[in-house]
Amino acid sequence: MTSANNQVREAMHNMYISFHSKEPGDPTKLAKALIAAVNDSNPSFRLLVGKGMVGTVEQFYCTHLSE
Repeated sequence: MTSANNQVREAMHNMYISFHSKEPGDPTKLAKALIAAVNDSNPSFRLLVGKGMVGTVEQFYCTHLSE
């Protein structure tokens, strides 16, 4: 690897390490939702997770429906 590649790799590694155990939300709740979605006999094409997702999707559809 070149020196530039090593610098990029190290920067990415440090960024990911800084995220460890600091992710927002409830990982147990997410795991349960993912397992339920996977095991559903008629799974949804999309799975919205996170506090802001419903508002984001509503805004998207309102914007596109008005066009």
